[in-house]
Amino acid sequence: MSRARTLLVVLISYLTLAACDSEPEQRTGEPTAEHSNHSEDEGRGEDEDHRDGEGVLAFTQEEIDAASIEVATAAPARISEVLTLYGTVQPNAERVRTVAARFPGVIQKVNAAVGDRVAAGAVLASVEANESLQTYNVTAPLAGIVTARNANPGESTGESALFTLADLSSVWVELALFPRDLARVRTGQTVRVRTVDAGLEGIGKIVYVAPITQAGQQTISARVLLDNKEARWAPGLYVAAEVVVAEREAPVAIKSV
Repeated sequence: MSRARTLLVVLISYLTLAACDSEPEQRTGEPTAEHSNHSEDEGRGEDEDHRDGEGVLAFTQEEIDAASIEVATAAPARISEVLTLYGTVQPNAERVRTVAARFPGVIQKVNAAVGDRVAAGAVLASVEANESLQTYNVTAPLAGIVTARNANPGESTGESALFTLADLSSVWVELALFPRDLARVRTGQTVRVRTVDAGLEGIGKIVYVAPITQAGQQTISARVLLDNKEARWAPGLYVAAEVVVAEREAPVAIKSV
């Protein structure tokens, strides 16, 4: 049983006791003096066990602990209205590079495999140019992870990419936004991102909202930029995102449970 449901049960029990105190005598017959006195004694005994003063419902500490009742102080607070969206983690396309050979030739050596982390300027492969017969190096344009390799020794190079590199120190979260919520979401809003199983959580900001719906779908893409220097967010993860769409000051509020 949740804490909110427990508090509701306690309130209903109190109102029931209060109603019993004020309930008139039954009209089906006059109770005997013995029965009336016995009922009054039982009622007083039960009330005395749970009341502390006029109109105050009291519980022992053991009862409070067993029911998981939490006491909170009502005070001014800032209340946020949150919109929950769903999507996936994707590489930051602004930090993805494809690497091709500068001149047609034959690949002599390959130094990188898929999954390798390479530094900017690292030699990925060596190619012997067809025209000059000189060997030159194919290097990494940025630091990142090799996400694709289409190069093997002895193969001829052309215009196709030999490697794809991705700097995953930041990632994008692509969220699906329904048109009815479009007016409530804008760039710059803070977003709390968490995996569906709630194992990971992070804070990002909306950096882009598409002006049109996605092809063949009735949703609009909203993009969140998320820091990933600790390499916690792997592309492909399904996530939920809570967007703060409105905030207001409340004179009296208590923490929700």
